[in-house]
Amino acid sequence: MLFSDVTSQFLKSLKGKSNETIKTYHHVIKQLSAFLIERKKSIQSVTREDIQQYLNNLAASDKSQATIQKHWSAINTFAKMSGKEKILKEIVVPSKEAAAKTMRSGLGKLEQSRLVKSVKKHGSRRDVAIIMLLLTTGILISELIALNKKDVTITPRKAKITAGKQRAKRTITLNAAARKALVVYLDQQQEKEKENEALFSSSRSGRLDVRSVQLMLKKHGVTARELRQTFIMSLVSAGKKLSEVQSLTGIQSPQQLSEYFMKKKEEK
Repeated sequence: MLFSDVTSQFLKSLKGKSNETIKTYHHVIKQLSAFLIERKKSIQSVTREDIQQYLNNLAASDKSQATIQKHWSAINTFAKMSGKEKILKEIVVPSKEAAAKTMRSGLGKLEQSRLVKSVKKHGSRRDVAIIMLLLTTGILISELIALNKKDVTITPRKAKITAGKQRAKRTITLNAAARKALVVYLDQQQEKEKENEALFSSSRSGRLDVRSVQLMLKKHGVTARELRQTFIMSLVSAGKKLSEVQSLTGIQSPQQLSEYFMKKKEEK
């Protein structure tokens, strides 16, 4: 069934609703369809994961709670009309409270798992490597795109990167998942871009820029700030001392890190 046919059927099912509601719901379904097309999917094959990511994107774009709720209501109505009620189960509608919590402590383990699963399914090998590096090293986007291949050291069992400049320069050992993602990406790039010194390059073989990374992250419903906060909180939760966290993050100011240590105390 074509998208136009699906839309027409949906609009007919809204008989009795106000013109404003019909207009809003139509707009939402068009936006959802555009989002799915970016993920190389269609409205007919939408899944729970797709809807959760769509709602997360709205929250990440700083949409109001009322706007997010309108989108959720429209999607709810559409799913029921098309016999897809099952995909609505376990979906968490982003709230201001949840967003505030995320800003303080980053992503929870379940959110991290869903993010990794999503990028592996819908992203490129480069996307997977980028998100795994940001998630498990806490480096800034500016540090990420400045990485050269020579800044990466890979051995049969370990891998590490050297990122940052001057006082913030540091060497970070990658965990097994990040190492694997980077190795898979580099294996693909080995033959394609031998002469390019940049670790992450664009389709035009130039160095990847900040905006491109931000847009990719937005597509997956997350920001670099959230990933950095997730890394910092993981260090604090693991019992790392302030000096160790400063060394691994490049953050010199204790005041900037105090909130994370306070958060740990609150959770005890």
